Amino acid sequence: MMAATVQLCSRSVASGRLRSTRKLPSGSCMEKFRSSRSGGEGWQRLSLGGRRYVGQGRLFEPFDWYLLTAEREDIFYSSVGKIYQRTAVILIASLIIALGLLIVFSNILTKPIKDMVSVIQDIISTGDLSKNVTLWYQDEVGQLGHYFNQMTGELDSAYGQIKKYAYEMALWSTSPRAWRG
Repeated sequence: MMAATVQLCSRSVASGRLRSTRKLPSGSCMEKFRSSRSGGEGWQRLSLGGRRYVGQGRLFEPFDWYLLTAEREDIFYSSVGKIYQRTAVILIASLIIALGLLIVFSNILTKPIKDMVSVIQDIISTGDLSKNVTLWYQDEVGQLGHYFNQMTGELDSAYGQIKKYAYEMALWSTSPRAWRG
């Protein structure tokens, strides 16, 4: 990190790597910095030698110096760009993973209900009440499947008894004893 220190009382600028020392233009530089932002302290943007810098400034009252530690603007913000880029990649990857997990878990949770609907459609189309729902879980949907199987078993048994009684009635009505009465 290249740092620049500005001493306004002596009006000189020195880079942290001692590449160069430049004289600031004469005039009331201290007043410019003081009026720029609440006493000139805090983050500052400035141009030195045709290059843009971003730095943190602080007024050092005992010597009436203004100290500024700065970095070239492109280098300073290059880290921010990398952070934005990494954050975007992480966000997109997280969204893709979350969407994948949502699809997987929704299929896992709705499979018992889809199976139950399929069995009901088969029973309606074939009239075969002996078909049962596969019980996947022992939760509310599992209980629903259990009671559905129990209901179809009872209906199948009742339907079997009705067919048996109808058959017996048909036999009884066609027998000669039924006519004698």
